[in-house]
Amino acid sequence: MKKIILSVSFLVSCFCIAQAQVEFGGGLQFYKPSGGSSIGIGAEALVNLNEEFDLNPSFHYYFEDVTIYAIDADVHYKKLVLNDKVKLNPFAGLNVLKISSLDAELGINLGVHIQSPINDSFTLYVEPKLILISDADGFALGAGILF
Repeated sequence: MKKIILSVSFLVSCFCIAQAQVEFGGGLQFYKPSGGSSIGIGAEALVNLNEEFDLNPSFHYYFEDVTIYAIDADVHYKKLVLNDKVKLNPFAGLNVLKISSLDAELGINLGVHIQSPINDSFTLYVEPKLILISDADGFALGAGILF
């Protein structure tokens, strides 16, 4: 598992260094698996790969009695623009979820990243997504600001 996390971190770092346009941000995350719900905080980057795709690596930490965190690597399709104020970016990606001393689980993310610029420097985002993991399938809703 450590090798997977290190490999993903290395790839994300390489993409971030290689690309000129990177947005960073953070916000709140609500996660609703089949057995409960959690609220946490997250940090993410939005890396411009080309005119059609963005890479969105992120890390989320949930406030629970046990340690819960998730590492995501999503690819956004960014050609769906409603108007000059709202962008809809459907995405798919991988999710690594770690709960306390249990083994980390690999899953799939499916969702939409909705963006609306606040001004030239800040962009508001909302991101509903399905997380498909064997024992922790659920729904997540994130919201925050990119800069």
